[in-house]
Amino acid sequence: MAGYDLKTIESQVDFASKLLSLAFKIGVLLGGACLLFYCYRLDYFPVGLSVGDCQRRLKSDPF
Repeated sequence: MAGYDLKTIESQVDFASKLLSLAFKIGVLLGGACLLFYCYRLDYFPVGLSVGDCQRRLKSDPF
C-alpha cells in the first residue's frame, strides 16, 4: 500500500473501532428507550424481562 504507513492504518482502525463501539452503545440505548416507551403506551411493564427473552421472541415471530 503506497503512501500509507503503519501508524496511519492503526489510527484509522482504532477510530473505526471506537466509532462502532459508540454506535452499538447508542443502538442499545435507543432499543431500551423504545421498549420502555412501548411498555408505557401499553401501560404494562413486564417483570423479569431479559435480553434473551426478546431475542427468542424475535427469532420465533419477527413481525
